[in-house]
Amino acid sequence: MENLTAFADYLLTIYLLRSSLILFILMVLYYFIFSKEVSFLNNRVYLIATIMFTLVVPLIELPIYPV
Repeated sequence: MENLTAFADYLLTIYLLRSSLILFILMVLYYFIFSKEVSFLNNRVYLIATIMFTLVVPLIELPIYPV
């Protein structure tokens, strides 16, 4: 049972690191692209889409086949 909780902790840590990295990259893009935008609707849509994207993308795993 201890191995199972250690593995779950490992998976949670990997998920949090991936999502944090994605969120950081998207927030840097927001700062350079949308921060001076006066249309608040575009800003709001971008920020909500960023949150959704950050939550979903780390769950996707791409198969890697050795050559």
